[in-house]
Amino acid sequence: MKTSLTLLIYFFAVSFGYSQVDNQEEKILMDAPVVPAPVPKYKKGDTILIKDVSHRFIKSRKGLFVLKENEKIGVFDSKLNPILIPANWQAVKIEDYGIEVVTNDGKCGLYNKEGKELIPPIMKYVTYVYEGLFRCTNEDGKIHFYFLDKDYYTRTGYCDVREFEAKSFRLLVSPDCKNYGLVHLDSIDHVATFDFQKPDYISLDKKSGCILTKDNKRGAIFYDHTIILPFEYEEIKKVRDGFMVKKNNLGGVVDEKNQELIPIKYESIELLNSEGQFLVGEKNKIGLINIDNEILIPVEYEELQWNYRRNLFYATKDGKKGVVGADGGVDIPIVYDFLKDNSTYGYVVASNGKAGVMSYDGEEIVPIKFYQVNFMRADKKYGEAGYHVLNKNMKSAFFNVSGEPQTDFVFDEYEIQGISQPAKVKIGETEFYVNAHGTCVKECPPDSFLKEYGLKSKCLDKNKER
Repeated sequence: MKTSLTLLIYFFAVSFGYSQVDNQEEKILMDAPVVPAPVPKYKKGDTILIKDVSHRFIKSRKGLFVLKENEKIGVFDSKLNPILIPANWQAVKIEDYGIEVVTNDGKCGLYNKEGKELIPPIMKYVTYVYEGLFRCTNEDGKIHFYFLDKDYYTRTGYCDVREFEAKSFRLLVSPDCKNYGLVHLDSIDHVATFDFQKPDYISLDKKSGCILTKDNKRGAIFYDHTIILPFEYEEIKKVRDGFMVKKNNLGGVVDEKNQELIPIKYESIELLNSEGQFLVGEKNKIGLINIDNEILIPVEYEELQWNYRRNLFYATKDGKKGVVGADGGVDIPIVYDFLKDNSTYGYVVASNGKAGVMSYDGEEIVPIKFYQVNFMRADKKYGEAGYHVLNKNMKSAFFNVSGEPQTDFVFDEYEIQGISQPAKVKIGETEFYVNAHGTCVKECPPDSFLKEYGLKSKCLDKNKER
């Protein structure tokens, strides 16, 4: 009896002990971190058998495999279960938000990573816009929007969508590409009033808006429907510090609160540069004014032609020409009948039938006493720039750009192609070609002939002695 009791106690002890060990091992196993099964690694072109059917590996992304079966593309998970069964896809693209597909006939669609159809593959274009928002264009060219988190399509199809603000879901849309309205995509029941035309995008203080036309008048609004400029202008153009506007056929500049910066009184107004300077005109005269309404050049000239490289103006006043600086100062007196900038060396000018050359500082280079002066630009082949000068006796000479004569007035006739070298000249019956300094460069006569008239030879052709 004692022996049986001892054996019974021993049995329970051993059983209980083993039970404790089993529980501890089970607990250890339950607390151990779950290690995901390794994703198989394949390289492009590898053959994979799925249910005895051969598939060719194309690529993998986000734990999904793109495989091809007999020219049909499918998408599979890491265990080779089909997400999208192989079909006639031309392309498949796996993104964080889902799987983009393109059919063989060019239709686009979208599926989630479980294979659920989100956007049917019947669209001409599908474009991801922002955080689960997609822009879809159907075969008719109509644009719809799809919200991924709501699984919702906008019901109205639009012909045109302008200046989309993704984060706020605000759009300027048009059902017919003629009339526009503002809509908020998040408001399903919102119905736009399509009474705006000719939208032009603007950006102000990190907010976006549009210049629009309504009842044939221009105005400007933000995308939250706040009016910037009332609909009372014929023209509006955004400039750096405000808007250039036209009202009752008169122009000026207003700020973002519709306050005048430059009075709306000018018959013409044109933005000149990024510094906020404007050419303004009234009573057939023009001048220069800045955004602070300061007059830089008085409104008294018939013409102001801007040279942006040197920031000056070729001016015409009372029919006479000269040069005016951007600060209104006169660089070259407004007294000439003709004025042409040589771009580097000064101005060829003429007045009362007498021509010469003025430097950019207003100094006389070639005396203003000749019948005609022609500038000839530098040429790599023929030489430096210079001037052809014709006197009152119709004899020609050549001067360098410093105004120093390089020849006497010995040429009877001349022919110049624009401002290019060489010039064709004639002394008596002898014709030849000279550069801008009067040196013979082509079809040169004998040196003895040239020496007789004090000319030099630098003949570039083989026929030097004729």
